[in-house]
Amino acid sequence: MHDAYPDEYNKFITNLLGLSGGTWYSLPDNVEDFIISLGFDPAVVANEIMANRWINENGGEIDLGIQLAILEGESGGGENLGTCSGLAAAANFSQQEVDSARWLLEHWKNAGVRNWSEIARLMIKSDYSDYTGHCAAGEIGPNGILPSTGVIICKNGLSLHNDPIVQSCNFFDYRVAPYAKNWWLKAINYRSNQSESEKFTSLYGWNHDEQYRLSLLSRAGELNLAIGDSDFSPGSNYAYLFSGNWLQKAAVSFLKSMGLLTGDVFAGYNDPIDDDDDDGTVIIGDFADPYPGGFTCGYGYGVPIGNGIHWGIDLCFGNPWKSAPIYAMHSGTVTFARYLSPSEPLAGYWWISGNVVAIEGKDNEGNTIWTAYGHGTNGSIIVSEGDIVEAGDKLMMSGSTGFSSGIHLHLAMKINGNWVNPTNYLGGD
Repeated sequence: MHDAYPDEYNKFITNLLGLSGGTWYSLPDNVEDFIISLGFDPAVVANEIMANRWINENGGEIDLGIQLAILEGESGGGENLGTCSGLAAAANFSQQEVDSARWLLEHWKNAGVRNWSEIARLMIKSDYSDYTGHCAAGEIGPNGILPSTGVIICKNGLSLHNDPIVQSCNFFDYRVAPYAKNWWLKAINYRSNQSESEKFTSLYGWNHDEQYRLSLLSRAGELNLAIGDSDFSPGSNYAYLFSGNWLQKAAVSFLKSMGLLTGDVFAGYNDPIDDDDDDGTVIIGDFADPYPGGFTCGYGYGVPIGNGIHWGIDLCFGNPWKSAPIYAMHSGTVTFARYLSPSEPLAGYWWISGNVVAIEGKDNEGNTIWTAYGHGTNGSIIVSEGDIVEAGDKLMMSGSTGFSSGIHLHLAMKINGNWVNPTNYLGGD
């Protein structure tokens, strides 16, 4: 079955062994800097490219420029996902939108989107009774999709995809939203080989506002010119989230050893399944303040989030819109210093993304101390992999890169290979 019917095998094995997951895409390192220079998150663009290939292999003719222009133009560049009850907003618009919103809520529940999507956990109630959407008509996600449009896209389009993440129709998630957008662009008869006036007419199905449609076409032209004939070729990795019992865990380990289960398997806390980490608390040495003037905010240590656990703490500054310096908590060697795309497996393993610096060192008793600092501002990292740093050395400036909704520092820490709560080691101990 593994060799003859791989898709059926994967569905069978995931259901049997308590696994869920899908394909994660990332861009090559040499491309990420270019994408960042255009003002986009490489993890998001990787999925935009895959959605572009999918739709164009299935009768579409969509250019990447229009996809990215819409990404910029809708919902404040994807940052404003709404503040109102989706059902209440839909009710103020029409009964059709209410019925459609309820259909999507049931579909999301059946797909268990809150189990693997961080943004779904933020936007959809835990009992799937409501969601947070735009206030006009309960529009969903960064593309502002009407519930009724979402049902059409889900039933007639995304259900045909072979990836369960896409089939979930979780329009909030950056791995799904590009597919929904592209299918709808095809449905409204937008084609990249049309004249500008034909494109303008086609985009009426996206937005009735004439000035907005003109701005989309102008920006799409600029982006298509900048991108040219570049072949970005995203890499793929199938990642599973394990939530079964000890017997299923043993079966997963056996299948992996036999080569019958490919892809990374993460436990519910995003550590590899064969790791045996615990949260040992060891008081060691003195530590420098990594974010002077900062205070804990957002997600705390050990909080369930997305498809795992938030193994770190979030620190905000007094002014939420102001970037501030980030310093090394301890001495050691810089083992990582670059942009870490949220779609990379390592980002899931560490649960950290954006511009990241990681440092590893030892204290006087020989304990290994590892700390990671995430979400730094683009271009602000002043250390390189292999550098030796001392406690209190400046590393970069705080920002909101990667999967982040505001300027802050994500601080993670391990001692002797075990995750620990960084809060226990702030302030000198």
